[in-house]
Amino acid sequence: TTRSIVVLMVIATGTAGVLGVQLAQRAADPALVASAVAVVCAANIGLPFAVHAMARSLRRELSEVDRDALTGLFNRRAFVREVVGLTRTPTSPDARLVVVMIDIDDFKRVNDTAGHAAGDQALIAIAQILRAQSSMTAVIARYGGEEFAIADILSDDEASELAQKLCHRLAAVASPSPFTASI
Repeated sequence: TTRSIVVLMVIATGTAGVLGVQLAQRAADPALVASAVAVVCAANIGLPFAVHAMARSLRRELSEVDRDALTGLFNRRAFVREVVGLTRTPTSPDARLVVVMIDIDDFKRVNDTAGHAAGDQALIAIAQILRAQSSMTAVIARYGGEEFAIADILSDDEASELAQKLCHRLAAVASPSPFTASI
């Protein structure tokens, strides 16, 4: 934290000052004293900043590890973890954990006839539809190549309504090679 860095800088400055005084008393060479103090300062002040920067970078990368690079949805591992968290959410008596698995039928045909760039655009469009049709509490993931999953706490009626909306919206995705989805 920033507070830790400030504390370390104060300690480093004090250490460098003590070292400088001790060396000045023992050494006759002022250049040696100055360079020794500079090395101690650089090591003690620079190292905490480097560690802090590295920790921030790793934290950012770890948050990206849970996401599918193409769609921005959770990946399979993160989906499972988030669903476990979802099951701990207090619910009403008629609500249950609903997991909707979506498989894009014959998606290979889209890639084969229109190219992988068109397939990628279709996957991005599918992810946008899944986000738009799901509630804010839903956990949405790209579960595999052209497989997606949505988990949420819903009533039976809400689950049926979600599946119907998804079928209609996914069938309307603009793609050079039309496709359907199995839900």
